[in-house]
Amino acid sequence: FQEDVHCHSGFFGDSIFDERCKLGAGVITANRRFDRGQITSVARGEKVDTGLTDFGVIAGKDAAAGIHASMMPGVMIGRGSIIGPNSMVKENIPDDTLFYNALKSCRKRIN
Repeated sequence: FQEDVHCHSGFFGDSIFDERCKLGAGVITANRRFDRGQITSVARGEKVDTGLTDFGVIAGKDAAAGIHASMMPGVMIGRGSIIGPNSMVKENIPDDTLFYNALKSCRKRIN
């Protein structure tokens, strides 16, 4: 964590958060693949093998994530971007982007 990062409870394994990031309760950064293989990331539009089996997220200055947001290994979150609550981030998020993909609620009618 860089200077002035604020977070509640969660898991931030092997991740880098730049200055002034804000992370809501229950935010999780995955840092391992299921098969324990090397983690890839996308940099400048190219897929890059990091050579690492433990690597979480890189978030730029002033990025924020709402409660229960989850991020897959090797994802990069752009400066000033906001990840909405309950969102699952599977690929890079550009600078100054609002990303929100919460699950739709399902209701069963009870007689």
